[in-house]
Amino acid sequence: MNKEISEQLEKNLGIKEISMMRDSILLQPGLIPELIDFIDYGNQKQQKHATWLLFHIAKKDVACLNFFQERIFKLTCHFQQDEVLRNLLYVAYQILEYISRDEILNHGYLYDVSIKILTNPAYKPGTLCNAMSIAQLFCCHEPELEEEVKLVFNMISPYASVGCKNKMQKVLKSFKNKSTDI
Repeated sequence: MNKEISEQLEKNLGIKEISMMRDSILLQPGLIPELIDFIDYGNQKQQKHATWLLFHIAKKDVACLNFFQERIFKLTCHFQQDEVLRNLLYVAYQILEYISRDEILNHGYLYDVSIKILTNPAYKPGTLCNAMSIAQLFCCHEPELEEEVKLVFNMISPYASVGCKNKMQKVLKSFKNKSTDI
């Protein structure tokens, strides 16, 4: 793995350092697979920082991550560490927003991963909200999934944080708005 990236990921990174690393990687997109390697094979600190960096890359230019979508999507399936998973879900959502409907439906396992995350009370609100965004996106393309999402929301609502409850309301409102648009 790239020694320079490894050394940077081991440091205590602030937003300034992450932004500089993001811009450097965007100028050298050949480094993206190496960054993903740190998520897959690095130590816990490297994984956390690498996903945070990937999060910032996705915010600035998600198109450069499209080629690596399959690898990024698969990573969401086997990570349970909250901070890493939260960032991976955000990146996955950004890529899903970028690709076509047919491509989205080829990745239905991400919907399943999102539902599994939503039913696990151990995850923090940010991770749960990112999972809700992915579930919502699949519901936009497959409306028959809405009932399952509503059931999950009813199940988790009693112990959900205020932020999660707000996100649930927005998702449910999007279901209602979509049905009135038809």
